[in-house]
Amino acid sequence: YVLDPRGKFVFDAEDYQQALQQADAQKGTPEAIRHLERAMALYTGQFAPDFYSEWAETLRWQLEEQSMTLLGSLAKAYNAAGEYKKSADICQKILERDEFSEAGWYGLMTSYVLSGQTEAAKYSFSRYVKVIAEEDMDDEDLPEFEDLVSEIKAGKERI
Repeated sequence: YVLDPRGKFVFDAEDYQQALQQADAQKGTPEAIRHLERAMALYTGQFAPDFYSEWAETLRWQLEEQSMTLLGSLAKAYNAAGEYKKSADICQKILERDEFSEAGWYGLMTSYVLSGQTEAAKYSFSRYVKVIAEEDMDDEDLPEFEDLVSEIKAGKERI
């Protein structure tokens, strides 16, 4: 097989990178959210999962890391725009991929607190404490739920 050198080729990984760059250049604007959403739509899973090669493994890992950062950025942007339901949905996606993500849990609780859903935030907090306890992780530095709610309401975001 030979590719026609005059042909026009489209690479979704390249489009994904471009969308991330455009979002970064327009950070804090509605256009940034649009670019982040576009990037999220382009990332449909691991790059070439059935192909083993050092360059593919490296690219696969880089794209996976970028996608987690993308989800965190999008959740934070949705919260800033008052789109708390969308933010909570994105945080759920983060937690599906990494249930130990402190940023994912904090973002989920932030979305619930800011939307007035204190009971949902409390439930998320108890789930987070349970996840930490099951894995024998250090939960000594974990604030009380009320302190966390106060911190969120004061506007301190850690996503």
